[in-house]
Amino acid sequence: KAIIDEETGIKEAEATGGEYILNPEQGEQINMAYKAVESIMESGEEPTMEQLLGLYKAVRDVFSQPQFNES
Repeated sequence: KAIIDEETGIKEAEATGGEYILNPEQGEQINMAYKAVESIMESGEEPTMEQLLGLYKAVRDVFSQPQFNES
């Protein structure tokens, strides 16, 4: 499947199968949780299990949505 820019008609990407395409809200949900853990690690600390679980839950919340579970 090709992803075409409607204004220019130029092919910008291609989905060949197995990709996950996230909308901006889904991407932001995961990115915010990731950045929270990343910030802790960059400060030289180890994230707690609760903080890592927050990242896991953000990913799970996105990928448990119906669009990712269609056969």
